[in-house]
Amino acid sequence: VKGLAYLRMKQAPTGGFVSFGEASNPNTTAYVLQALLAANEDLAGWQQNGVGPLDDLLTFRLESGAFEFTHGGGEDLFATAQSVPALAGQPFPVR
Repeated sequence: VKGLAYLRMKQAPTGGFVSFGEASNPNTTAYVLQALLAANEDLAGWQQNGVGPLDDLLTFRLESGAFEFTHGGGEDLFATAQSVPALAGQPFPVR
């Protein structure tokens, strides 16, 4: 319960999640999505301004299918690798 409350404090107005600074990023958002899935949270309850974490995560997706860490930053291997399990709806450990 305390962990979910903490995550709510870290949710950005864009629906994603912040680890450093004030803007969401795909790495943190993907890990939080996995935590929410593992906790059987209803993602509809995690909306900010009409958008949720999955919506925010997808804003970092490029036409190539890769993800960027910051908007306009170009393809990022870690952002891509961390986003895929969350998009697949799989919390860790992925089986």
